[in-house]
Amino acid sequence: MEKSITVTAAGKINLSLRVTGQRHDGYHTIDTVMHETGLHDTITVTLGGEGITVDCPGDIEPQSNLAYRAACAYIDACGAETGVHIAIEKHIPVSGGMAGGSADAAAVLRGLDSLIGTVDKERLYGAALSLGADVPFCLAGGAMRCTGIGEIMTPCRPLPPHKLMIVGGCGEKRSTAAMYSELDRRLGRGADGCGGESRIDIGGDMVQALESGLLDRICAALHNDFELVNLGCAEVRRLLANCGALGSLLCGSGPTVFGLFEPAFDTAPAVDRLTAAGYRVLYVGI
Repeated sequence: MEKSITVTAAGKINLSLRVTGQRHDGYHTIDTVMHETGLHDTITVTLGGEGITVDCPGDIEPQSNLAYRAACAYIDACGAETGVHIAIEKHIPVSGGMAGGSADAAAVLRGLDSLIGTVDKERLYGAALSLGADVPFCLAGGAMRCTGIGEIMTPCRPLPPHKLMIVGGCGEKRSTAAMYSELDRRLGRGADGCGGESRIDIGGDMVQALESGLLDRICAALHNDFELVNLGCAEVRRLLANCGALGSLLCGSGPTVFGLFEPAFDTAPAVDRLTAAGYRVLYVGI
């Protein structure tokens, strides 16, 4: 008989993101505070049949889908002889800076671990890291300060009560690699990965702001290096501020933007204004 489980895959926002350098193997090092959101995909994992199949919107080849690769990694790690079918209901914007693909991969790992349960935590996180730098955070969830290439995680206090708005249509979708390359040029890093390293403790500032539990202090500490090379976010951030947001920021490398409001704030007029301006409000929640 087939065994099945449905799990959620939460998108993330970066409350702060500083690109601190580039390793000689090409990977960039970062200092970022990530926070999961209520905007999520829904993943159904079913054991049975032969091979690994993925049902997902869009034209992505199964072998290029991180969810497919996550299933391969888990089956390889546990040695189970079973087919896997993955059905993905997408809500997180594709290539929007919210780690949608990484969240889906992490959800597949969690789902398979619930159904099979023979992989220890160390190997599970090793499989996650093999899939991408954001996947370990998406597997852990919550709020984390992430350093290294994103795999070194330290839990931090989550956001206090707030209302979160996520806005799409804020600029051109570009690959993360292209955004890093442009940022390297702006920060003066050479091809050897040296130069332009940051010593400003942006991540530490955000952790301290979160510890205070004060939303206005947290919003004052919001920072994302990628805003240097994603100029399309500036106008929507101005509009969010005019609509009453205490703070706003680019999600990851963009182009999606989020805004933070007081928890009781009426965001309906803001949704109307943003929609009239041609943006897409993807999520409003607490």
